[in-house]
Amino acid sequence: MSFMASYAALWVFVVFLSLVAVGLLREVTIMKRSLSQAGLRGDAPLVIGSRAPMFSAVDARLGRVVTNRVLDGQTTAVLFLSPGCSICRRLAYSLEGFMEANSISVLAVCKGDLHNCEEFLESLSTQVPLILDPRSEVSELYGISSYPVAVIVDADRRIRGYGYPRDARSFQEFVASALRETGVGFTSGLATSVAGRRATEVGSP
Repeated sequence: MSFMASYAALWVFVVFLSLVAVGLLREVTIMKRSLSQAGLRGDAPLVIGSRAPMFSAVDARLGRVVTNRVLDGQTTAVLFLSPGCSICRRLAYSLEGFMEANSISVLAVCKGDLHNCEEFLESLSTQVPLILDPRSEVSELYGISSYPVAVIVDADRRIRGYGYPRDARSFQEFVASALRETGVGFTSGLATSVAGRRATEVGSP
């Protein structure tokens, strides 16, 4: 009798836990929907419209410490790169044409020290500041766990979009889309600029 009572009690407990799990799942679904309506996108670790995190890091080109104030007064695409990422390397190389054709600023964040990030210094346009993030501190502040990732930050240092570009064209499309949503002008000329530069390279002796 005692065994049967224990067995029945166990089943009651299992049913109770199942009901609790279903309830929690329902609450999580409602919470996700509410956050989405409030402006938190599924692919955005930080709330869209919130202030960009404060950071302090070394500018690889200038060798001096810079802070998040480098984002003040201009719309910026913050591009997170990793030395071990082949897509990151191709994307960095293609940004020269992007910078020539568009007025938006780009700030690159490299997950590594100066030695690891030297290749990006060579491939990125000299107009693109490159800050070093050897301990992933800046990346963690922005919720970055994979690479490459682009984050649009407006002139008031507010997050306006997250993108996961795999090439120059998808980067351009993401930036254009994010800027349309914020009402910032954008000149789309990347494809023409890159094509022209490649044709010049091919035709060079």
